This record gives sequence, structure tokens and C-alpha cells, in this order.
Amino acid sequence: MLGKIKAIEVVTSLKIAPVASLNGKGGRLGIKQMLNTLFGYSELDGYKVETDKHIYHVLIDNGQS
Repeated sequence: MLGKIKAIEVVTSLKIAPVASLNGKGGRLGIKQMLNTLFGYSELDGYKVETDKHIYHVLIDNGQS
């Protein structure tokens, strides 16, 4: 169960560190992913949804592809 929604907040330019390893497993890396790995983060926009049990982020990369 997701829980009851307590708040929804707009998120802009959220920076998160890369989560995939660069060992050749877990999918392919495009130029954007390679640059993010070098710079140490991705910058994302979307929503932060807080429930009484969890916090969820619904995000999309705001960089140019």
C-alpha cells in the first residue's frame, strides 16, 4: 500500500548522483549519461509526493538530449 498523500511539491533542478555502475552491466550509457557520470550528478525536474508511509520522486531529466 502506498499510503495516504500528505503533500505534493514541484521539484526543479534536483541533483542526484549516478546510481548505475560503469562496469558494462545494467544497460547502455549514452553521451548524456557519460557526462553526468563525469560531473557526478543528473539534474531533474518533477514532483515530490509525500505519503504517510513514504516519499516518492516522479522526475524527468531536464537536460538536452
